[in-house]
Amino acid sequence: MLTETQEKVLLILLDDKGHAGWDLAENLKMKDSNLNPILKELTRLGIIYQGEARKSRKQQRREGDYKEFPYYLNNNLDSLKIMIREIARGTKVWDTGFVLQITIKSKYIKSMREKFREDLTKTIADELRESYPPYVDPRFKSLLQFLLENGLSAPFLEDDLGESVDAVKYMKMMPRRSELEFWYQEYLQMLSSLRPSRSKKA
Repeated sequence: MLTETQEKVLLILLDDKGHAGWDLAENLKMKDSNLNPILKELTRLGIIYQGEARKSRKQQRREGDYKEFPYYLNNNLDSLKIMIREIARGTKVWDTGFVLQITIKSKYIKSMREKFREDLTKTIADELRESYPPYVDPRFKSLLQFLLENGLSAPFLEDDLGESVDAVKYMKMMPRRSELEFWYQEYLQMLSSLRPSRSKKA
């Protein structure tokens, strides 16, 4: 079971670009010293790992060649299984569904699918059937019938795992967005504002 901060770390790392500790701390508005134990626990679980040194992307006031060691999500099926299991066992079912939804549509999963193909789909589907509360609940068949009758697809079933959940429809069903969703939207907006604008050719 992951904490909300751990879920935020995973959401950031889903872009498959690698993020150094200082970068994660800034995006989470935390001190490095407070984030380090969280990263160590995710590493211990086998969900993330620290990659090789690269030139630091952090702005430096002094000249010099600064290195950083970015964190990545592990790119093997055993680690993916652990990650899906830990996400699925979250205490807040809506947050769990939201994190799973973003995960399935991520660049990380896209790269994993290119590598593992059908095995990836089966791994995720099998783990969710065993761990995700709505699927474990014996009332799931009734829920599935309700979704089908209302034109909604049930996420993460093996047959339609490649299809994304329609987030807009789900949000209409929810009374409000969670704090995790608000944070993620702010994070995406921040990234968008940092992207250089395209200059028109002269």
